[in-house]
Amino acid sequence: MTKQYDKTTYHVRFLTVTTAVLTMLFAVSPAFADKTSGKPLKVVILAGQSNMQEPAGWQTLKGLADSPETKPLYDKLVDQNGKVRSWPDVRVTVFEPTTDAEGNQVQGPGYGSPLPNKFGGLVLGGDKIGESKGGGKGRKGGKGKTDGSFGPELGFGVTLYETLQEPILIIKTAWGGKSLNQDFRPPTGEDWVPPKGHPDHPDSASPPLPIPTSLELPKDFKAPTGRGKNAQVGQGFAIGEVNGVYPIYVSLVYEDLNIMSSSPFQKGDLIIGINGEGLGKDPIKQWRDMWYNTAREGDWRLKVARWRSGKIETIDVDTAQLLEGGRAAIPAYVAKQKAARKKL
Repeated sequence: MTKQYDKTTYHVRFLTVTTAVLTMLFAVSPAFADKTSGKPLKVVILAGQSNMQEPAGWQTLKGLADSPETKPLYDKLVDQNGKVRSWPDVRVTVFEPTTDAEGNQVQGPGYGSPLPNKFGGLVLGGDKIGESKGGGKGRKGGKGKTDGSFGPELGFGVTLYETLQEPILIIKTAWGGKSLNQDFRPPTGEDWVPPKGHPDHPDSASPPLPIPTSLELPKDFKAPTGRGKNAQVGQGFAIGEVNGVYPIYVSLVYEDLNIMSSSPFQKGDLIIGINGEGLGKDPIKQWRDMWYNTAREGDWRLKVARWRSGKIETIDVDTAQLLEGGRAAIPAYVAKQKAARKKL
């Protein structure tokens, strides 16, 4: 049977994104336009997924100086003394945590901070930025996300300003882990049915891969470094085909997750299969689909085939342990999600 997508759910999500953009546009544009000395205000909307968020810490700008290809951009962003340049005629606004009249934490529009947001004028390798945005916590039990992260708006905004030489307002609305083809569909759109040849069409599905009984990494294998993809309890890299499966190399385990009596993974592990199926050519997507969809349609548990130091074993992973309160919190979590969708 061809996979169908719930029209109401995705249209509600689309309206949420649209409302966010319009709210920030009307809130920020007039105030900023008054300061532009009569020049027209260029408004750019950056909407997207997790890559449109702020995935990079500001100190990583130093890496741009190491490559001849990125050094010119580095020089635009950082002066000769290592100070991050500020661009007062380029403003960026995002939804940020704020407190309403009743003391509840809600998301509200920022009011056009000069680019870059929160770290303009700071010195690379010297200055430090405080801990959390709005004083909130990050992952359960951990510290808040450090201020001073950025996304594609930084290089984009600076380059566009150099070309136009006019005031620019960048409105960002980013929604990590969502499909541009499904979650961003307009209310006038019909229920989307994957056409033949599309990866989501049932006829395109490859048969499940068997989980190997043994696995040996190539002698020339080098452990990936850098920022991996989010794998819920850590970060991982897809490392390509090994013994007929496509493992995820666990590069980082989130230490600030007070979730399980002991983490099911450690750095250097390979995730090679889930619920009796070997990981395929898009292992990160397969892992996330199993984690968020398959598991939650059932008992929230997964059987994960894990390779560690040459040994393969199947372990039970209770995804509900990521919830505050564990399995006891499942009914409240589900009810809260339903209420949120109904409210929207």
